[in-house]
Amino acid sequence: MTTKPNIFRFATKELTQDAFLCWSLSWANQTENIAMRQFSIDLLGEMLAFHNIKISGLDGLERLEVIRQHKNIDILLRFRINSIHYRIIIEDKTNTSMHSEQLERYFDEIRSEPCDGMPEILGVYYKTGFIFDNEIRYINDFNNTIGKFKVFNRQDMIELMKKYQAVVKSDLFHDYYEYLCEIQREEDEIKMHLNSSDNKQFTNALKTQVGQWIFMKELFSRMEGDFHIYRGNSSGRPWTQCSFIKVNTSLKFPESLFYRLDRRSEGVYLSLRQYYNYQNQDIVRYVNSPVSVIREEKVSRLNELRRLFDETIDQIGERSPGILLETGKRVPDYAGKKESEVGVFFLKGPNSPDKIKRFIPEFHSLFVKKVIEKEGWGFETYKEDSGIVH
Repeated sequence: MTTKPNIFRFATKELTQDAFLCWSLSWANQTENIAMRQFSIDLLGEMLAFHNIKISGLDGLERLEVIRQHKNIDILLRFRINSIHYRIIIEDKTNTSMHSEQLERYFDEIRSEPCDGMPEILGVYYKTGFIFDNEIRYINDFNNTIGKFKVFNRQDMIELMKKYQAVVKSDLFHDYYEYLCEIQREEDEIKMHLNSSDNKQFTNALKTQVGQWIFMKELFSRMEGDFHIYRGNSSGRPWTQCSFIKVNTSLKFPESLFYRLDRRSEGVYLSLRQYYNYQNQDIVRYVNSPVSVIREEKVSRLNELRRLFDETIDQIGERSPGILLETGKRVPDYAGKKESEVGVFFLKGPNSPDKIKRFIPEFHSLFVKKVIEKEGWGFETYKEDSGIVH
């Protein structure tokens, strides 16, 4: 049996999703299709309810204007209920994130527009892809300082559309609902595989941006310290990093240390890395040495970090052999690159998911303790402030 064609598997751009939202909301202005009109009103009501504005059945709703790309805003809604003017700014995303302070700009634009009365300006962040922690922090900060903005996510839309499955007859409506459910099933499967004891399922989940983010967040939330998780991709291949020693702006210690979750020909891996931008002019002036000398120092520090890495592995092998991971062949660095591999674990074979989750916290705690106690390395401030070593 072939799968029923779904327009949203082909039309995956955010403009397509904009169009679906505009189409759905525009049904509020007609009375012929009762089911679609009620869905439209409920969708608008949900957006208001997220801002603690609850109006039963949206009584008193006057004509809803649905506008696309007004001053670069994805969707702008204008309407009035019981003499109150509302403006809802909808920022619509599939898998990308907000950028360039765009929300601040949108709110300023709408505040400056003429209106018969003082409008209630609200924001809705509608995203069907995975919503990362940094997006939530951005929205929370925005709410605390600039305007009212709330998240309306994929699960919220699925729950709302589910109520209308039996009464709405539109193929477009049902295709979009099934498309969202498909995305949700894929995400649920990734989460399930991250908890699997099967290495293949586990590493397949770690080949996705969502799987990497969830894994790194869960792994490092078990440890004490100042961790910062961030993500990116190389030629479409996702990677995720977690820094635990950041570059010190006072230059008391010059490098950052972080873990990188990625994959290469040998498979999915978690590596420990050193980054040292020794060509930075602030560092050159501070150290007061030629770049070639600073580079040599960087390589020297890398070699010492590798020695501490191996020493940490040996000590864990002596006291907790049951959780010890096998190390992989690290990428050599003789010339002194800005970014170098201290050590690497490939997440396959005897490096089972359970061992990884048990080993990394113990390894990290011991390794960091060795690093910050290294004499003459400039980690005194970190040693005093860190929550890792007491």
